[in-house]
Amino acid sequence: MKDVYRMNRAVSSRAVTHRRAVTGLATVALLKANFDEGSDHIAMFLPFVLDAVAALGSDDFDVSDVRNLVFTRHRLSIPDATLRTLLQRAAKRVIVRREYRRYFRNREALSDADITPARERVEREQGQLAAALRVFAAARSRPIASNEEALTLLLGFLADNEIAMLLDREAPVRGAQHLSLSPRDTRLVARFSSVRISAGRSRGSSCRMLSC
Repeated sequence: MKDVYRMNRAVSSRAVTHRRAVTGLATVALLKANFDEGSDHIAMFLPFVLDAVAALGSDDFDVSDVRNLVFTRHRLSIPDATLRTLLQRAAKRVIVRREYRRYFRNREALSDADITPARERVEREQGQLAAALRVFAAARSRPIASNEEALTLLLGFLADNEIAMLLDREAPVRGAQHLSLSPRDTRLVARFSSVRISAGRSRGSSCRMLSC
């Protein structure tokens, strides 16, 4: 499961931008949705790969082209070996075909591969999540200036509590501190996430840590 959150550690450093945090957290939520729908730990990445293949500027491509565009569009790092497995699965579905070391896409099979609408929906939901964190933090004398800053805190915390958040388990208040989070912010987000997950369970999981 740790591969699911490889992208977190790539985008959650001190130099992370707010926009990357928004994109990264939306990617995590979409991955989790795929996982909850029954995708295995490799198949959950396939929609991101097909989205990138559809967005490429050429019908023929190699693994590195897909890897780079997946990261650009989704802040998601997928190892080449996993990408080859995913492209092989796509080939079995006649979405792409392989000739030697290059691949060729089937445009018709990729007509609905763009996951931008799903991402936009998740980002709207996470605007509500960020607003909830800001209210929670303000009640504890820790003002957060913007929704983007709130999402940056959440993404940094998720990077250190990846398995618990994937499974909607309560996060440990004394979890590992992320480099970009102070001890106070680590405790704050841990408590917020625990309240959030508990509320989701009591409401039939209609409201979770990663979305609302």
